Amino acid sequence: MTGLVQDVRYALRQLRKSPGFTTVAVLTLGLGIGLNSAIFTLFDALTLRPLPISDPDAVVSLYQRVQDEAGSYRSFSYPELVVLRQSNAVFSGLIGYSWMPAEIVTPARSTLGGAEEAHGLLVTANYFSLLGGEAVLGHTFLPEEDEAHGPQPVMVLSHRYWEEHFSSDRSIVGKSVKLNGTFMTVVGVAGAGFVGTEPQTPDFWVPMMMQPQLMPGDDRLSDRRLFWLDVVARLKPGVSRTQAQAAMNALVNRIAPDYLGTNQKVSVDLVAGSLLARPDVRGEVDSLAFLVMASVAMILLIACANVANLSLARSAVRRKEIGVRLSLGASRGRVVQQLFTESALVALFSGVAGLLLARWLPGALISLLRPPHEQPFTVPLVLDIPVLGYTLLLSVGTAIVFGLIPALRASAINPNSAAKGEITAFGQAGGRLRIHSLLVGAEISVCLVLLLGAGLLARALGKAQTVDPGFDMKHVLALSMDLNLHGYDNERAAEFHRRLIEQLQALPEVKAVSVASLAPLGGVSRSAPVTAAESTGSVGASETSVGYWVVSPEYFATLSIPIVRGRSFGARDTGQGPPVAIINEAMARQFWPGRDAVGKRLRPGPSSVPFTEVVGVVKNTRGARLWEADQPYVYLPLLRNNTNGPAVQTEQLGMKILIRTDGNPDRISAIVPRVVRTLDPNVQVSAATLGKSAERWIWFSQIGAMISSSLGILGLFLASVGVYGVMAYSVTQRTHELGIRIALGANRSDILKLVLGQGLRISLVGLAVGLAIALAVTRAIATMLYGVRPTDPTTFAGVSLLLMAAALLASYLPARRAAKVEPVVALRYE
Repeated sequence: MTGLVQDVRYALRQLRKSPGFTTVAVLTLGLGIGLNSAIFTLFDALTLRPLPISDPDAVVSLYQRVQDEAGSYRSFSYPELVVLRQSNAVFSGLIGYSWMPAEIVTPARSTLGGAEEAHGLLVTANYFSLLGGEAVLGHTFLPEEDEAHGPQPVMVLSHRYWEEHFSSDRSIVGKSVKLNGTFMTVVGVAGAGFVGTEPQTPDFWVPMMMQPQLMPGDDRLSDRRLFWLDVVARLKPGVSRTQAQAAMNALVNRIAPDYLGTNQKVSVDLVAGSLLARPDVRGEVDSLAFLVMASVAMILLIACANVANLSLARSAVRRKEIGVRLSLGASRGRVVQQLFTESALVALFSGVAGLLLARWLPGALISLLRPPHEQPFTVPLVLDIPVLGYTLLLSVGTAIVFGLIPALRASAINPNSAAKGEITAFGQAGGRLRIHSLLVGAEISVCLVLLLGAGLLARALGKAQTVDPGFDMKHVLALSMDLNLHGYDNERAAEFHRRLIEQLQALPEVKAVSVASLAPLGGVSRSAPVTAAESTGSVGASETSVGYWVVSPEYFATLSIPIVRGRSFGARDTGQGPPVAIINEAMARQFWPGRDAVGKRLRPGPSSVPFTEVVGVVKNTRGARLWEADQPYVYLPLLRNNTNGPAVQTEQLGMKILIRTDGNPDRISAIVPRVVRTLDPNVQVSAATLGKSAERWIWFSQIGAMISSSLGILGLFLASVGVYGVMAYSVTQRTHELGIRIALGANRSDILKLVLGQGLRISLVGLAVGLAIALAVTRAIATMLYGVRPTDPTTFAGVSLLLMAAALLASYLPARRAAKVEPVVALRYE
């Protein structure tokens, strides 16, 4: 112990004597450690750490999966939840919850008129009690406030929403707030630290039994086959997760025939409660986490190589000191211990610096990672034991990686020659330079892998941003409003849409207005079994599930979708005329390959639906999602409200209004709410271009490309600094040799070529090794690359040239200095 204390004191003195080395080493390693700790902190908070609730280890999330739908997880219906709560013997309690659309009138909005959009959760009454959430004002839900007969219109506000929208009014409890046209009594405000079960904290919570009243026309409580509820449960004392899962599998399969209408087997997964527990979501998160954590690990390796090179150069300066210690009887192991102690202290200081970065960076990343048009994340970021332990392991590993090789190399000297301060022979100097070169070559290899990942993701993002969806995204606005929330029936909704379209068409910038059952790229799709008459395709005459859209006649003109054969819908198609349909090119090729589909017949639905004549074929477009290319679609005309047609073609509630403008879409977006308020001041509407809808589909690619590009640039900078440092050190060590060469007649250009050639050889070796590694590693991100192969030759060639150019530039500066060496000065150099 005494020897260790002495080593620490001596190491601190040595580090104080070299403030430049200490500062550069601590900052470089601190950056690498901090990046790694920050990413781990974020990953830990979202997926590894239990929910921030009381006794989280006993809480699990439940998900079910039909066995013939491999990889497809789903939630639960409300009747299923009721059975699970009544019949299970392994849980002390189960809660159900789901997001709900909401328009709320707060005190601030009541003075302006109209409502504002909010995001709330429908929850069972035991939501707060099971999770251990308490109210800072009032109380949370009581059992009698969520009874099936006579639910009470009450709500609990989140602490953030109470502060931002109710100005922290402590008298809010007992007051009424208008929510979706219903006056709700505020009974409590949740505690500031209560997050609940979602990474996005809701604005409020309301009792589950209020769902039919708050979402008129959409009674979800009685539908056995609508799987809309997430379920979380608390295990009874003494019951393991394995026991509970077996019991739930047996129970769910017993009730499956009643709820599925089939004998399909259902499995239930019990997942440890976390903010991102859902298995299908975890897949995307884990992919992004793997990419980012691998990238920051590469940054740390480059930083370690740089600091190892600095330590090797520093040990060369201390040869005489080390030689004296060895001559006085110190063993090589004792010298290695002393030098490694210095490295350990540098790593410790770097770990502290890294923790400071890790405390700030995750919060910034949370803001950055927020998907467009979504609730902000509320993730409790804590430097807890796992994070501190991870940082400590990184620091220890860093000390070993950058400290051990220099310590072993520095102690392997001849004590007699070192103590006399003799000049090292060229062979010994060459040995040290080989170690420097190996480290720099490793930096270049790692940097190449990092840059190739960034380049591939950037190329994929570019491809995604230039995808042609088959329609105009820049000049078409989609209106979002929910007439259900305001008690509209189908007839009133049809009249509302008619009057709204008339007023919108009167605006000079508006060129076309149409109605559709779904907005393109909205993420929602609808399908129906379609049977084609006289089909010659692979589907034959059998039923095939095909996506369908119900649209008004102006739909194709509004979106600039070309009619390639036949005609568009007309006014006669929306009344009592014969049923007609329009299909896209993909459907025409699937059902009638090589033939003209116009005039053919199909049945869009069950056998009770009559056959429909195809009157037109339109160009293929992307449907619900940007990545869905060439999917078959059938378009049906929206029938007038008084027409005796299929309900799906007369339903007006939930329809989307699409507006085409040749002016500034933002100006129309600002006008639309005023137009809607003239028709009904209570209806809340938002308008966004279809291009905004497309952003959600490239958001994941944007995040991956942005993070990897930032880390790639950082890695390139560190690797360039490493190349420069080694070449500068090489020139310094070879000054005497270079002077002799110049004295013997070597030209300045020869010296320049000599030094540049050394740097080029190091870079080429590192490049070759890096390419071999990258060919294997880039396949791991293949699923994140839209339209780009993981071995894309353009990206590989471009990144290789960029890295070589940076390495040559870093080598040129020391080479130019070497070419200017004066022979007389160089010959006296030691």
